[in-house]
Amino acid sequence: MTTSFLDLVRCPRCKTNLVLVDGIENFVNPLFDIFEDETLHSASNNWKSFYKTYCENCKLPIDLKENSEIGTFVLSYPYDWLLAEVDKNKWAKWKIKQLNSLTSGIIDPSSSYSTESNTVSVLFAEFLEKNVNLMDTNILDVGCGPLKRPIYLEKAKGSLLVGLDPFDTSFEGNVITGASEFIPLADETIQLVVASSTIDHFFDWPTSLKEISRVMRNNGKLVIYQHLTNNEIKYKGTKILGKWYRIYENGYIVELENKTDDPFHTTISQNLDWNLELPKYLITLGFKQLESDSHQSFSIWQK
Repeated sequence: MTTSFLDLVRCPRCKTNLVLVDGIENFVNPLFDIFEDETLHSASNNWKSFYKTYCENCKLPIDLKENSEIGTFVLSYPYDWLLAEVDKNKWAKWKIKQLNSLTSGIIDPSSSYSTESNTVSVLFAEFLEKNVNLMDTNILDVGCGPLKRPIYLEKAKGSLLVGLDPFDTSFEGNVITGASEFIPLADETIQLVVASSTIDHFFDWPTSLKEISRVMRNNGKLVIYQHLTNNEIKYKGTKILGKWYRIYENGYIVELENKTDDPFHTTISQNLDWNLELPKYLITLGFKQLESDSHQSFSIWQK
């Protein structure tokens, strides 16, 4: 049974009912404290022109806008500040990889796991349509990507769609511009969560999965496509002036941390042992596996 997006939203930080108050004149950007002895570029002040309201309870700047023509909403909050407060060094490395991934998707749209031009995307869409209900339900697409409608949600009719992504998107539904570690939704409100090649992009995957579990209803389903790499075999960098880079045929170049670093996905996901850690952790959260396609790394979990 679907409901209104406004009935679902909560503050991403304090999780209270979202009451927005006008004006943030007295709010201090926490990055100034986090990077106390380091220089912040002046452009970092442009948030003041974007955020006009804040959470009444914890004072976090939050922007909530309605697209009245189609009846959907966009909720944005400064997720970078929240992640940097957890660990500024880890956040900086994470953000660089996410920006690499964003740029790669712009240069080569077929690399996205949301399009019909990607073979894995088509197979994942078929797996989803075969095994879960996409009709008249509440769906959260974690890491929804830039497209209006990812191929794996094309058959979702009459459902309340919520797309979460740290970057701008034209997602055909309600949009949360944020991070999976701080999901601004109420407890037990989502029946279906889709994570298509996104867990390996999470800043903190255990925290994100706890958040996903929190917003899911009992008997709700989590559908995962887990992108796995073994970079010792698949990818090797090129060394230039003492640093490692991955260079593409079209001229796109990204810096690597080491010879076999993946510039897009988290370091932990590059270890194939993680394929065992991930399901083990889901079980500790109370999930049970219903279906899987080990060849494609697709799986369905029920809370």
